[in-house]
Amino acid sequence: MAVKRTKSGYQLWWYDAEGKFRKRTIKGIARDEAVRLEREILAARDRMLARHPGTQFILHHVGHDAENLAFVSETLDRFPNTVVDIAARIGELGRQPRTARKFFDKYQDRILFGTDAVPPPDGENYPQQVFKDELYEIYFRFLETEDEYFDYAPASVPPQGRWRIYGLGLPDSILKKVYHDNAARVLKLTT
Repeated sequence: MAVKRTKSGYQLWWYDAEGKFRKRTIKGIARDEAVRLEREILAARDRMLARHPGTQFILHHVGHDAENLAFVSETLDRFPNTVVDIAARIGELGRQPRTARKFFDKYQDRILFGTDAVPPPDGENYPQQVFKDELYEIYFRFLETEDEYFDYAPASVPPQGRWRIYGLGLPDSILKKVYHDNAARVLKLTT
């Protein structure tokens, strides 16, 4: 879920229950109204999660609100049938390294590795998410080191803004869960 400002208004971006990407442009409204609509969609998602407690849900992009880990924490606490992935959200997580580190510590059994990487040749159209070693090097640097102030995407023009991120320096025990064990458990993979 995302709210993006456009020249003519705001766009809400989300994936529907069938996994289809949706985009709705709303002209002539204020950001507060766009955020209210986003919250309505998330409330509908939460009603679905509550109605299906026996179904395991993966909430992509850190539960659709990587900028607000308190909100994501409330969702994870309320719905034990949910996990999150970190796909395409290290730009948000890396701007709040201490809060993100605490989030990873607390929810280490419910976080999956993900990137949103697009393989070539189509990936060349999305240099910030192209499926190449440079992308993984940044993810590894974010998760495994305590490096400071580095780019969050392998592109000359960052996808979301010209800020830099900080590494979390996660211990091996958490890295193993995030990189492999959690996904293997959720997807019922045998190793």
